[in-house]
Amino acid sequence: MTQLNDEFFEIVKATHKEKPRQDDIVKLKQFLVEHPDYCSRFGNLAVQVEMHICENAFRHSQVSVVSLDKYCQKMRTDLGFNEASALERSLIEHVVLCWLRLYTAELRYEMNMQTTLSLAQGEYWEKKLGYNQKRYLRSVETLARVRRLMQKAPTPVMNTLIMQNPSPATNDLLQAFSQGLSKEA
Repeated sequence: MTQLNDEFFEIVKATHKEKPRQDDIVKLKQFLVEHPDYCSRFGNLAVQVEMHICENAFRHSQVSVVSLDKYCQKMRTDLGFNEASALERSLIEHVVLCWLRLYTAELRYEMNMQTTLSLAQGEYWEKKLGYNQKRYLRSVETLARVRRLMQKAPTPVMNTLIMQNPSPATNDLLQAFSQGLSKEA
């Protein structure tokens, strides 16, 4: 893998300039076709923004940057990223990004509240925090709404068939459902 990384970074070095040679650009395109995982790693702007936020927030703490990266990966996994549809994966990336922005703002807010701030500075941090909270909650709600809409609801025909030909499992479900209703009443 390191040989592959070295090859990739040599190609990047050759193309990362104002006027790269055409054959170097062809090599880069060919490499990315042969190794599409590099496109995911370097072409995913959500991940690039995530890395940028971490590196800016914790410039002098590599342990924090690496830990946050691993934590964000875990969040994506916990939210079902690997099993999700393309739309859900995009929304999961957004949820993680909004979470990262929210808690980076929380951290900066807390750090600034330890100092003497003017009224305008205090209002700025309150608004910044409020906007990040709204953005995060909206991203979570959107993911939940899309997941709910993507679930296949039983058709009226299926409901009729289930009611006409109940299996033991269906009877158990109907009994559990009716017991749940009687407890609520």
